[in-house]
Amino acid sequence: MFSLQSPNPHQQRLLYIICFCLVKTVSGNYCEFGICEEDQYCCGDNRCCKITVPVWYFWAGVLLIVIAVFVAICLYIGRNKSNNGYKRVLSEEQEAI
Repeated sequence: MFSLQSPNPHQQRLLYIICFCLVKTVSGNYCEFGICEEDQYCCGDNRCCKITVPVWYFWAGVLLIVIAVFVAICLYIGRNKSNNGYKRVLSEEQEAI
């Protein structure tokens, strides 16, 4: 059967570490019902803050624009390098083919 004896120091430390990892701190703010508008959230005791778009949306958009510009520059440089900077002019004989 099981006996209820006090755990040894190593078991106590392990138990403290497990409890520390599993316990989360919870906090809450009190706002009276209906005090905040639809585009606001409760950010303090009876205090409403405006909902903003997360900053990562902005930086994701900037990153996409930078990537698009980089790809466009690479394509432009690649096309000019293949012709050594010269435009090819076809003669009338080559145009007939």
